[in-house]
Amino acid sequence: MTRDLAQNWDDLDQAAFVALVEGTVVGSVDVRLVRPRTEAGMVKPRVVADVGIAILSPYRRQGIGCRLMEAAEGWARSQGAETMTLDCHSANTAAISFYQSLGYHTTGLLMRKRLEASDARDERGFDHPGATPVGQSGTGNDFYCQQVLTGRLPVDKVYETERVLAFHHTCPAYPVHLVVIPKTHVPSLVDLDTEGDDLLPELLSAVRMIAADVVSEHGACRVVTNLGQYQDSKHLHWHVIFGDRLA
Repeated sequence: MTRDLAQNWDDLDQAAFVALVEGTVVGSVDVRLVRPRTEAGMVKPRVVADVGIAILSPYRRQGIGCRLMEAAEGWARSQGAETMTLDCHSANTAAISFYQSLGYHTTGLLMRKRLEASDARDERGFDHPGATPVGQSGTGNDFYCQQVLTGRLPVDKVYETERVLAFHHTCPAYPVHLVVIPKTHVPSLVDLDTEGDDLLPELLSAVRMIAADVVSEHGACRVVTNLGQYQDSKHLHWHVIFGDRLA
C-alpha cells in the first residue's frame, strides 16, 4: 500500500490536496484564504485560512489526516496566512480530538440558521431543511437531489463512491446523525426496480460500514429509513443515528 499527496488545483486564494492510496483518492483537504479589506490608517489586517478535510472511513487513524493538514497549513503559511480556522460540529468528538491534537482550540460559538421557504420535518422528527416545494425545479420535494447532489449545499462527507454518498446531516437531530443516499434519484425503498437489484446491496454495505463505525465509537446506533407520509424528502435515504434527540 502506498500513500501520496497530490495538489489538485491552486489559484491565488484557494488550493486543494488529495491523498492517494495505490492510485485511489481516499481523502482530501481544501484551504481558502480570507483576505480582509485594508483601509488607510488601519493596523495591517491578518490573513486567515479556512480549511475543510474529508477522509474515507477505512483510511482514518493512519496518519493521512495529519499529512493533509500539514500540506494545507504549509500552503497557507506560504501565502501569508497567520491563522487557520475550521468548522466542526460539537457532536463530532472524534474530529474535535483530532484537531486539538494538531494544536487547534475553540475560540467561539458558531450558530447557523438556514432560511427556507418552509420548515421540513417528518412525523418521526427527522429534519430535512432545504426541501424545495413541488412544482419548482428539480425532482419535486427532494432535498438531496436539489441541494446536496447538485453541490448547492456543501456537506461533510464520510463516504463516497460513484453511486453512493454518506455525510453528516446538515441539521442533525441527534448527537451523531449521518445520512446515506444513492446518487441517482430513487423516491424510496419500495420504489427500487430491477435496476436497483445491485444498487441496494451497495447502499446497505455503506450503511453497514457507517453503522459499524458508530457502534465502535459510541457503543450503539439506530438505522432508519422512512416511507410514505413519514418521508418528507422523496429521495431514498437512511439515517444512522446515536444518542438522545437534541432539543
